[in-house]
Amino acid sequence: MGELKTLNEAADYLRSSPKTLRWWRAKNLGPTSFVLGRHVMYRQSDLESWIREQVDATKRGGQPG
Repeated sequence: MGELKTLNEAADYLRSSPKTLRWWRAKNLGPTSFVLGRHVMYRQSDLESWIREQVDATKRGGQPG
């Protein structure tokens, strides 16, 4: 299944605040998350995929290819 991260751990990994991740979750934005028991959790692989999507959608400059 891969490594699981809590909301706070995911926020640290993304260099964001837990408040931002809560807002993204409420607006159905940001990386995929789910509830396990009473805790919002993130898979490491989902965080990495979301980062790649953001890079692809927003990168500028550099050489093509």
